[in-house]
Amino acid sequence: MNEYLHHWNNAGKQQLDEADAASNKALSLDPTNDQAYYAQALVHRAKGEHHAALEAFTRALELNPNLPKALAEKGNELTLLGRPTEAPPLVEKAIRLSPRDPALGGFYWIIGRAHFFSGDYAGAISWLRKSLALRRNDWYIWLYLVSAYALDNQLDEAKKTLREFDSRTQFAGYTLERVNQAEKTGPNDNPVVVAARQKFRQGLQLAGMPAR
Repeated sequence: MNEYLHHWNNAGKQQLDEADAASNKALSLDPTNDQAYYAQALVHRAKGEHHAALEAFTRALELNPNLPKALAEKGNELTLLGRPTEAPPLVEKAIRLSPRDPALGGFYWIIGRAHFFSGDYAGAISWLRKSLALRRNDWYIWLYLVSAYALDNQLDEAKKTLREFDSRTQFAGYTLERVNQAEKTGPNDNPVVVAARQKFRQGLQLAGMPAR
């Protein structure tokens, strides 16, 4: 599921179907497996089934209230359900539970995007910068930071960050069209999310990202 959601190793529908089958089999063998509910929640997210994803993350936390990644991803799911202001407290609890977590950069990203979706671009910048310091290879952290700078009227910083992004070999050829295609792996028709993604693209346009 991580490969599919992060666009790693050309993961596609086959990997999504395999993850779906594996999580269902795990739960048929042990319906108290918190990790299986966590994986199942990610499958639901990838399919655009966000209410089902939230239920699965909630079930994982009922079984294991101190599972940091489930806390963080439940917060992430709340953002994807158009409730971004509810996300940061859950992720901050995950950070308190596991301050040296290998996924810490991802936790910071979730808070940063929640602020972005709330229209708090200055708050988003603070968290996205922290995230980027730990995760330099995730395109979405770079580009949400670029957009947040642009929408916060820090256009010089936006253009500078976009130039640095473009200079990295693995990000060669990124355009608005490519960003749109990447976001289709996370289908979502929630009006708050749709509007925030439009603002995201608007910020990238302001920073000078080409359409194609």
